[in-house]
Amino acid sequence: MNHSPSRAPVKADVMLEHGVALRLFGTPDAPGRRLVEAVRPLRLHFSQAPGGVSVEWDQPAIELARRAIDGLVKKAASGQLDEAAVRAITSQAIADALKHDLAYRLPGLPHAVRPMTLSQVAFMEALLHGESPL
Repeated sequence: MNHSPSRAPVKADVMLEHGVALRLFGTPDAPGRRLVEAVRPLRLHFSQAPGGVSVEWDQPAIELARRAIDGLVKKAASGQLDEAAVRAITSQAIADALKHDLAYRLPGLPHAVRPMTLSQVAFMEALLHGESPL
């Protein structure tokens, strides 16, 4: 599914040491760039910025991306950043975001709607913020 929520992406600069930024985001197959695949169907894009990287993402993925980048930076600093660590950090960031940040409080419902997957988050975003009214 190549669907993305319709709200405009948010752009922010993440300040990182030059060596860490290069290690995490310097090449197309760098560990930090694997986040792009992990958060699909949400949009996530990295580019070079002075003093770090510039990150552009969909609104619901803000805390998810921040948690994942923080975890990757800590592992990179300890020198223990391998494929398994990247998968574990990314999976944990997604699970935390789904559990704590990505809930929808809708009028008329007594409890928040809590998506279980990022595809469900993208679906809710498309419904609530799409071009067509419900």
